[in-house]
Amino acid sequence: MKLIPFAGKEYRAPARIWTDDRLRLEALFRWREGWNTFEIATFLGVPEATIYNLNLSKKEKVA
Repeated sequence: MKLIPFAGKEYRAPARIWTDDRLRLEALFRWREGWNTFEIATFLGVPEATIYNLNLSKKEKVA
């Protein structure tokens, strides 16, 4: 996590700002390699619930 200044205050944010599609794609690749949700979340710098809520499937097609 890093602090990002906004409107005179600092807010905690992931080290990287992810778009939903990019986050899902990165997580899906890790999931298919056998990583669990905690490992993926730690690697991507997001809360584990974010990864869990993606409902990843090993059968999902990647465009």
